Amino acid sequence: MSKKNMNSTLLKLLRKSFLNFKREMNKRICEINPCDPWSPSSKCSAREENTFGFRSRSRVCWLEKHEMCNRTGEQTVENDNNVCEGMLPVSYRFDNLWIKFFGESLNQSAAENVCSQDGGHLLNTDTEEKWTASVSILLSNKADRVWIDGTRTSIAAKWVFLNGRDPEANGVTSKWLSGQPTNKSYELCRQLFKSSG
Repeated sequence: MSKKNMNSTLLKLLRKSFLNFKREMNKRICEINPCDPWSPSSKCSAREENTFGFRSRSRVCWLEKHEMCNRTGEQTVENDNNVCEGMLPVSYRFDNLWIKFFGESLNQSAAENVCSQDGGHLLNTDTEEKWTASVSILLSNKADRVWIDGTRTSIAAKWVFLNGRDPEANGVTSKWLSGQPTNKSYELCRQLFKSSG
């Protein structure tokens, strides 16, 4: 056998091998699940313990026609809905309380709205346990002050609380720093802040 014939035979054999390999790969690609991965599940709609809600996720599935492997043609969306039990994420837990720290720089009204959108409210320090928790959270985060529940319409008005009671009326020892509040016209919202001393 001449060298030229041997090269020709070898080339034919290689060509056949590549064609068979290509055919096998195309077949395997088409056997792959025609759906994209599932999206992350949504948060559970139940926001309180011992309640039930639902969570959902979705994915795109490609419809194949005429046994051709085609992920650019028609598509449909599959939805998966599941029942879930309500409980707040671990990041909200602080001892026996459910508290979450938000580090955005907002005014008190905007801060209350952020809490409300997340299913909560600004913390009212109407128990010693809540007061201690709020101080611990403030000290463990890089913030020098945080808004807490309590507003008034003027310096002569009583404090109004959206959630809970007036801390001092509820037996919590006064936590005002000496000389506070100074009752300046802008001191209409309660906040907790780190003292410089």
